[in-house]
Amino acid sequence: MKNFKFRVRVQFKDGILDPQAEVIFQKIQHLEFSQVKTLTCEKSFLLELEAPSSAEANQVVRRLAQDLLSNPVMESFEVEEVAS
Repeated sequence: MKNFKFRVRVQFKDGILDPQAEVIFQKIQHLEFSQVKTLTCEKSFLLELEAPSSAEANQVVRRLAQDLLSNPVMESFEVEEVAS
C-alpha cells in the first residue's frame, strides 16, 4: 500500500447563486476595487489515503467527493492528485 494525496475543489455550478461570493463582491465594489470583475468562492479539501494504486485512490476520493464533500444538485467538484 502506498500513500496518496488528493485535493478536492468544490464550487457552485453555473447559474447557482453563491451568497457568500455575492456579499464579498459587493464589498469589493464598495471599496472601489474596480479591477475585480468577478469573484467565485470554493471549498478545498486535502485528503491523504492509503491505496494499492493511484487509480484506486482516485476512485475512493471521487466517491467521497460525490457522496459527502459536495452537493451534486448545486455543486461541481474537481479531483487532483498532489505530490506527497
